[in-house]
Amino acid sequence: GGRARASGTSISGINATTASTAAPASSRAHHSHVASEVWTNVTVVGRRGVRIDAAYFCPQEQLRLHASEQRWLLWLLGNGEVYEFLLPELRAIALESGLNVLAFNYRGVGSSKGDVSSAADLVTDAVMVLDFMQERLGAAPMHVLVFGHSIGGAIGTVARACHSPSGPVVVERSFSSLADAAWGLFNLLLQSALDTSLTVPHFVVSGLLASVFKGACTRGGGGERRRLVGLSE
Repeated sequence: GGRARASGTSISGINATTASTAAPASSRAHHSHVASEVWTNVTVVGRRGVRIDAAYFCPQEQLRLHASEQRWLLWLLGNGEVYEFLLPELRAIALESGLNVLAFNYRGVGSSKGDVSSAADLVTDAVMVLDFMQERLGAAPMHVLVFGHSIGGAIGTVARACHSPSGPVVVERSFSSLADAAWGLFNLLLQSALDTSLTVPHFVVSGLLASVFKGACTRGGGGERRRLVGLSE
């Protein structure tokens, strides 16, 4: 297993490709794309039935470059969004900025398949897509700008730290910390149910985070955290 496979079809005028993320070195893409200013639809296949639906758009100025020299914008969606509704806006961003743009739906959203048991699964989705961009599209990690909107900012920050921590990342309208996010959500629920707002003890916030964000905590150079920490850790 682990061999990449791809097949091109046409779905409503959009190029479509299916590929696994574990491509052998000999089959990695190191050439310019053959598509010309059209949305190319791809499916990134992971483990346990996970299939991530994604699409990318390449303006002409990038198509003229070798794959390893092309610049990319990886767009991470916010809560409740699907990339299909943003295609006109993302195309405009690509044409104005001159960057290739790739967007995808998290597992369980739109045509993407798979169950979400924790936020770490969404981070895995983003890392899978980064792997796909590097191995199948020939994108250099340092040439991929990870842009996360809202919850996509948190997912993108952790995915970037796990995959290629020296690469660029931009966060828009996200939260300053997970504790702040949990506190705000908890108080919002209280206001909706009881029409009141309370001071939330730290252990409650930690418990809420532990129920959502799971996984081991590791440290990189300089002691920075690379993964989110569950309460038990």
